[in-house]
Amino acid sequence: MFSFSGLSRSAPSLAFGGSRTLPRPWFGLVAAVVSSAAAAVPFSLFRVGCARGADRAAGLAALRVVGAMRLAVFCASGRSRAPSFVLRAAAAGASVFFWAGGPAGVPARARLALRSRLCCAAGAGLAASVFFLSSPSSRGSLGAAAAAAAAGFPVFVFCCGFPSAALAPLAGCAGRWAPGLFFGFPCVAWAPAGSQLSLF
Repeated sequence: MFSFSGLSRSAPSLAFGGSRTLPRPWFGLVAAVVSSAAAAVPFSLFRVGCARGADRAAGLAALRVVGAMRLAVFCASGRSRAPSFVLRAAAAGASVFFWAGGPAGVPARARLALRSRLCCAAGAGLAASVFFLSSPSSRGSLGAAAAAAAAGFPVFVFCCGFPSAALAPLAGCAGRWAPGLFFGFPCVAWAPAGSQLSLF
């Protein structure tokens, strides 16, 4: 089993993402996972995207639990079109990266995909990427998860309303899904080919 329960000061950041269509009944799980990570590691930092659903749930949970100074938000639009929770985070003092993924001239789908990769699969200090999926075919989130795995970051997925067996392998990544624990919460973790079951 892949278990993640700590962070180092050289890699203190956790990225959270997932389905824009994540139903509200699952927001409690998102908040509980964020809260558990925050309580376990006092110096942890949190990164989220700008979409409704999982991004919003994780961002609001982080604001409530750890405060704005430990939150970074990657927003695919400018301030004038940003969702309300992004503006709330910015007003509170969070680090908000507007136009993450490129300027307005970049097609929206490509800009959103790059935004997700910047949040969940790039940057010094990133320790792991965590996704809350409402569907096994959540293309954008699984693309970001594949990018994170390809970059060598641990990837954890919470399957919200469907069996983990329905998850397809990450595109372009050799490996498999294996049982996981993320700060004590059961999930699945991407196990790269040739890896041993490890304790992170």
